[in-house]
Order: sequence, then C-alpha cells, then structure tokens
Amino acid sequence: MRERSAVRKLAPSDAGAFVRLRRRALESDPKSFPFSLEDDPGMSLDFVEKVLADSLPEEESRILGAFRPGLVGILGIAREREIKARHKVRLWGLYVAPERRRAGLGQWLLSAAYDAAGEMDGVEQIHLRVSVSSQEAVRLFERYGFERFGVERRALKVADRYVDEYLMVLNLPDEAA
Repeated sequence: MRERSAVRKLAPSDAGAFVRLRRRALESDPKSFPFSLEDDPGMSLDFVEKVLADSLPEEESRILGAFRPGLVGILGIAREREIKARHKVRLWGLYVAPERRRAGLGQWLLSAAYDAAGEMDGVEQIHLRVSVSSQEAVRLFERYGFERFGVERRALKVADRYVDEYLMVLNLPDEAA
C-alpha cells in the first residue's frame, strides 16, 4: 500500500540518516551532483543537524525525506535569495535509494516539493538542473511537467569527463503564483 505520509520535512533527528543517504548518492552517482564527498557540507553531521534545526523559515527552504520505513529518498527545495529572482525556487539533491526506485517515491517527493513551492508567497516557477545522462530522472521530471529550456555544456567535470546538464522549469498555475 502506498501512503503519501511516507514523505515529510526532515527534522534534526533525521540528520544521521540524511548524511548516510547523501553519502550513498554521491558515491553511487557522482555525475548527478555538483558536490563531491570532499566538498559537500551535507557530509558533516553537525552542519546537517544545524541546518535542519535552524533552517531558513519554511517559506525559504525545506529538505524533504521519503521513508520506507527508514529514510530512502531526499529532495531539497530552496527559494532564490535575490529580490528579482524570488519568484523562483530550485530543487536540488533528488535521490532515491536504487532498491526503492520504481515505487513512486520520486513522484511523492516532487509532489511534496510542488506543494511546498505553492505555499511560498509569490513563487511562480520551480527550476532544476539534471545530468543529461540521468535519463530516468529526466523522464521523471518530464512526466511531472517540467520542460527543458537549455543545456549547460560541461556543467560538471567528474575525473576527466565532462557532464552536460539540462536546465528545466515548471511554471506553477496562476492561482498558486
């Protein structure tokens, strides 16, 4: 049985599980994330606990988790800080443990992020970047309604190989904006 309650905002008590899952994401799929293990602040338990405890107000950012029963999926949403860009939020760090994929958790996380964006006053668009080679993720985003609006060539360099990224956007309905 699938229950929507499997997705929620992470709490400070989830910090250890977040760090473990984030490490797994960076190790297993380095082409999908701009951070590496060496420079990702999400690898510091102290940092993550602080962010989850003292994070920006909910109208600014959220880190969401999918549980089945433990933490198996994560997704961040952050509002742009610049005044002229505050009508946008960006999604970051979507990851679902491989053994839990194809169970709808990515869709649930996207739905929760969409709902969160709709609750933020004045937000009109959701933006994201996704590796061109991550076709499963690209298809998930497109099924959800995201559209490609550009490609950043050589966005990342992993070892000696370059990774291109699609730039994608989802416009919120006028009544939510």
